[in-house]
Amino acid sequence: MPGSSENRTIIASYDLQHYLKFPDGDSYIQVTEINTFDPEREAKSYEPEYIDKQTQPVFNLGRTDTISFEVDAFGPGGAQQEFAKHEDDQNVSVEYVRTCAYDFEQGEACAADALVAKHATAILNMNPISQEASAPARLTGTIVINSDYDKGTFAPSTGTYTPKGQE
Repeated sequence: MPGSSENRTIIASYDLQHYLKFPDGDSYIQVTEINTFDPEREAKSYEPEYIDKQTQPVFNLGRTDTISFEVDAFGPGGAQQEFAKHEDDQNVSVEYVRTCAYDFEQGEACAADALVAKHATAILNMNPISQEASAPARLTGTIVINSDYDKGTFAPSTGTYTPKGQE
């Protein structure tokens, strides 16, 4: 029956994961051991003004995806070590992958090492490490996607992304 809620399960926040490959890295590192990870999409538009039209058109020409994040500083290793290493660097080129444990196109859960994945190149900029009394130090930054996404699968056990058609 269309619209039925039978056999439906919620997609939880841990079913979506984010990974980065840093310039000197061999594999992707999970970066969602975090406090917040907020993606935003801003449309880039062209808005001509015509004197003979009451309703003016808006043409979408593209988009910019920006991800702001905050993570508690843990050591040693992990994404926090990479973030701290690049605290004073500007425009660090990284590869970005977002995974989902549910395949919306197929309508089923993914195999553990074949998660649905979106991949793009991106730029990472970190803010200085911050602190509050009686709280962990925090690392905050911004990831800006600077290419079109391609799709494929991701294997968390090996930290590898495989583009669609190369599985």
